[in-house]
Amino acid sequence: MHRYILPLLVGLIATASSGCEGPNPNLGATAASVQLGTGENAFEAVADGQMLHAASGGQGGVHIWGSFRLDGFSVQGGPPLGFVGMRVEMGIEHSEGSVAGMDPFDASVNAATGEFSGGTVFVGIDPQRTPFLYPPGFWSGEDESASPSSEEWQEAQEYLEESLTEGLTMWVRVEDSEGSVLEDAFSIGIEGVSADPWG
Repeated sequence: MHRYILPLLVGLIATASSGCEGPNPNLGATAASVQLGTGENAFEAVADGQMLHAASGGQGGVHIWGSFRLDGFSVQGGPPLGFVGMRVEMGIEHSEGSVAGMDPFDASVNAATGEFSGGTVFVGIDPQRTPFLYPPGFWSGEDESASPSSEEWQEAQEYLEESLTEGLTMWVRVEDSEGSVLEDAFSIGIEGVSADPWG
């Protein structure tokens, strides 16, 4: 697993968007770290190079479930009960461009376990946005009259599936209210994505 921790400043993480005073996690400890994982309802550790299956969304899109677990942090101002808020970003990158991502959001992290799950990292793969995952010279999607045949789409599907087996990096970035940051990343593969997102 490719795990790295940026230098940390001693700081408090803002509580979930309410901004009320109360117990806050302290990520300033030198042993603090974040572990990226997957999981819709609970944190699931992921091995470096593991294949992750894309889940279908309600509007025809697909996404990868993202989660993380914080270790080595303490809660100041009270017992480690309930949830605490922090700013989170997640994404999936290919060496030639972005494959999936989500807008930065305020995550509610379990203060007792340090875990967050259920993040939807939306997969954005099609011939226009990610041509590097398709056969060289494949249809750009701009000229509908030149739309590929079913055989060409099948060839593109096979090419895409092979392209998604390696060379992808999933990452997470967690930031507190003082600007202290923890990051983690590992290599993955993705399965269950259609080459024709409009079909």
